[in-house]
Amino acid sequence: MIKRNLLCFFLLCYVFSSAQFPVARFDGSTPSTVVSLPDANVKSTSQLQKLINNAGPKGIKISIPAGNYTLGQINLASNVHIDIDKDAYITVAPGNNVLFNLRTRKIKDPKLENIKIYCSNCDTSKPAYDDDRYYTIDYTSYGPKVRIRAFSIERVENFHISDFKVLDNYTTHSAVNIVPLITGPFSKKDPGNTDPNVNNRRAVAVAKKGDIINGCITGAAYGYGLIQVQCAVDVSFKDLYGVGGVTLRFESGAGATYIGTLIDTDIAVIKGIQAQNINCTDGKVALMLSPHGRIHGDVEVRDVTATGCGFAVKAEGGFIDREIRDPNNFSANSNPSKYKKGIFQSVKVTNVTAIYKSNTAQIKAKDWKFYPESIRLKDFNEFKKSPNGGIKSPTKPVIRYKTPSIAPISYTSIDHENDIIPKMKGLTDKRYAGNNEGDGKFNVEFTGTISAKGFLDCFDSINNTIYDEDANSNYCQ
Repeated sequence: MIKRNLLCFFLLCYVFSSAQFPVARFDGSTPSTVVSLPDANVKSTSQLQKLINNAGPKGIKISIPAGNYTLGQINLASNVHIDIDKDAYITVAPGNNVLFNLRTRKIKDPKLENIKIYCSNCDTSKPAYDDDRYYTIDYTSYGPKVRIRAFSIERVENFHISDFKVLDNYTTHSAVNIVPLITGPFSKKDPGNTDPNVNNRRAVAVAKKGDIINGCITGAAYGYGLIQVQCAVDVSFKDLYGVGGVTLRFESGAGATYIGTLIDTDIAVIKGIQAQNINCTDGKVALMLSPHGRIHGDVEVRDVTATGCGFAVKAEGGFIDREIRDPNNFSANSNPSKYKKGIFQSVKVTNVTAIYKSNTAQIKAKDWKFYPESIRLKDFNEFKKSPNGGIKSPTKPVIRYKTPSIAPISYTSIDHENDIIPKMKGLTDKRYAGNNEGDGKFNVEFTGTISAKGFLDCFDSINNTIYDEDANSNYCQ
């Protein structure tokens, strides 16, 4: 009986652990050497960087106590853990466009491994945006359009980032930016030269095996937000919140002129992704998928909520970047025959909640055509003034803030509800082989509950989803 009970116990433990979502990827060990950053002072950046540089192969755990710090361009190294107190308030130093760099500049440099930036005394039981739930990164002193990031993530494996609040001011770039390492020669004067000594610029590495959890941003611009993933393999995301912009964006495009669609197909891609509890308030969208010209793998997301945003979920079809359409930008790797409209091979989204608000969303001029007629036909000139057109954004005149929510789900990666796209059979699929451009279409599997509150009643009859063919149509009566 005891053996049977023990067997049942272990089986239950196995079932419970196997059901964990998202999967915790990071399993790095904590360094045995522990030090504390000295009290905040004008030399905090150099002091922190010196601790990292002198850590040695066994690494170091650095505690950043409560206090006000000015830091910038901190370059992480392998086996470095940074524990930041919840009452630490970090301002990004003037002249720096990144706070923390998790990247290597050259392929000959060893990849970064076992990096953790977190807050051990943050209280995740507190509500979203509560000061006790995060440490704070502030770049509100930077004006709109300034290029700045809290975390730049590139060639790193086995990493963990958590417990951060970013105070933004409509700056350029998402707070967390995950991009490929692109290296190699490139000749602007002779971009079509196939000599690898002249043109061989390509993606060589991406971020792998990581967790990004418990983060938020306020004051984000329409085109940016909390996190943008250009490429990543086996990374989990959880408990993410954004006021403004896009909370979690899976959108490639970096290095498009060097990376043809069928080039580096297992490197500069997004795959093995799991995410849960993704939230947007008064912004563009909570979850966005836009493959541009890459063939991405699998993404699974659960529990998406948008309050007063343009959409809760936005899935866009692949397209050919304008840089590629410019013949002056073609490189040996990325000529017209090698660049096609991208897709995601597998996307599953479970449980979506969208709450309508009449004057808080962020939209672009191109979004106007997807409003229900009751708003859209009032006259597009209202977009340029008021009331439904909101106010001009501080970044671009074609963007408006304080507009009505549009729809719970924007599913424009297909034309209509019954548009079933065959699963791609590999890189020789007829849609992408040879000179075929590829159609850029992909399906999203929506499961669970799609809930809409405050939208027109007609949205219930269309499952709270609009498609590409619904542009400028009377889809909601």
